[in-house]
Amino acid sequence: MKSIITTWALLCLFLANPMLTTVSATAIDDLDEVIAYANQAKSNAITARSAAKDIAKLYFQLNNTNVAGEVAVILNEMQDLEEASDEIIYFAQSAANQNPAIDPDNLIDWASDLEGLGDFVEIEAVNLKNLIEANQRAAARAAYRKLRNLLNQQIALAKQIRLEAIALKAVAQTYNVSIELLYGGSVYTGSTTLGGFYAYNEDLQQYFYPTQSYDDNKFLDLPGGTYTFGSYDGYFDGTNSVTVTLDPNAVGSDGFIVVQLSYWSE
Repeated sequence: MKSIITTWALLCLFLANPMLTTVSATAIDDLDEVIAYANQAKSNAITARSAAKDIAKLYFQLNNTNVAGEVAVILNEMQDLEEASDEIIYFAQSAANQNPAIDPDNLIDWASDLEGLGDFVEIEAVNLKNLIEANQRAAARAAYRKLRNLLNQQIALAKQIRLEAIALKAVAQTYNVSIELLYGGSVYTGSTTLGGFYAYNEDLQQYFYPTQSYDDNKFLDLPGGTYTFGSYDGYFDGTNSVTVTLDPNAVGSDGFIVVQLSYWSE
């Protein structure tokens, strides 16, 4: 019973204030998941690289050919890294679906490369083990260097993915905009016959309209970018249009960026 009441209370809260849950929050959450899985993939590759270093020490310094345990660590880490790569691709696509301003191509390409390198790491780790067991030192040394290089590439890719996701979070940020009319140098709050306001996203080449109704002056959850704000002329009145790049520094204490349009009336 308590669970039902709590759920109902949360639903009422959301309906009363739809800004509590927004598309942008979901996209940002998805990118946070990408960052988390990129960190995991980096950790997997670092652990595998450490195991490879242990193999080199065991064989080249201690002449110990029993490296099966260390190879097993590498293979296990690559399995976990493959799962992390799949999650990166999933959440990158999900973020793009939630917010059209997000371009997931780099994340998807790099995660695919990360996974592909994992296959080569597994092959080279087993090859290194076989060479060590056959006591082919020169070939084993070359295989170790190749394995270490592959793992370094994975670590670098995981870092790239993380930085790209962080950059995309800035793109995923959304803004609330309020239109304010100026008439004769002062704020105009009287009646108009304007046909409504619009916001045209120059980057997406897409129109956005006020959230509540056609004659409302508030735009909620606009994707970041550069917009041309304007109005549709009324019978005897209209406004100019202005082009604005939405900036977090312009957000007021009420959570809105104010865009001013010059109003004219005949």
